[in-house]
Amino acid sequence: MTSRRYPPYFPEDAMRKYRQLRTVYGERDSDIYISSYTRSGTTWTQMILYQLTTDGDMDFEHIFDVSPWLYYSALRDLEPARPPEPRILKTHDHYDFFDKNTPGRFIYVVRDGKDVLWSFYHHRLNVKGYTGSFDDHFEEFLEDTDYQWFHHVRDWFENRNDLPILFVTYESLLDAFEDTIGRIVDFCGIPVNEAILQRTRERTTFPFLKQHAAQLGPRPEHFKGEQQGKYQVKDQSEFIRKGVAGEGKDQLTPRQRARFAEKFDATLGHIEALRHYR
Repeated sequence: MTSRRYPPYFPEDAMRKYRQLRTVYGERDSDIYISSYTRSGTTWTQMILYQLTTDGDMDFEHIFDVSPWLYYSALRDLEPARPPEPRILKTHDHYDFFDKNTPGRFIYVVRDGKDVLWSFYHHRLNVKGYTGSFDDHFEEFLEDTDYQWFHHVRDWFENRNDLPILFVTYESLLDAFEDTIGRIVDFCGIPVNEAILQRTRERTTFPFLKQHAAQLGPRPEHFKGEQQGKYQVKDQSEFIRKGVAGEGKDQLTPRQRARFAEKFDATLGHIEALRHYR
């Protein structure tokens, strides 16, 4: 495995464990990475791929038992699950984490940044012990230099290393689910039949995901000791919120909308496929 730049927002101890896990866990040509900025439909897409590539049973304790997130394992100091191939691997890592020789393929899920902004605010309140106002959160969302939606999305869409990436929008999963599932199946080379597709439809609706939120989101027992102050899971059911598009823009003041658009133009304005998110 080659040397890679690890995002600077990682706690030092977790970064060391993560590096070790990556080395031991290895990489396979059959790996399917589900990559995104946080609150963009990652868990939803994990469930879609889980239903498409397995028997879809919901008897797992947690989604990470069947679709691991190695950084989360490092943070919790746990051995990651080792599901059969193809492994469905979650990541929120920067594009630069992966070099041009990384085996496998990638599904990058992107969502309107204003909706991400609003959803992430609720997530921080519910899970991360955040006490700031929405105005505070807005400033941090725009100006964070370590983990920023604009930069994260830009680098993945520019795809400087020509990684095999399928770009999927959150909105297409809402409005064109059948077509989007077809694109995913074709890209990953997954053999499916009507029974698999029907089960996938049924088990990836938001009422179903909400019903199984305890198996999908963070739990209080996931964080102990020194992490307890940073992560405070208040309501497990709120990890899966509404599954809607367009809610975020209504939360912004005219000045905030203008600032968002200015930031968008400076970082993402050159990417035609994303201009509708301005």
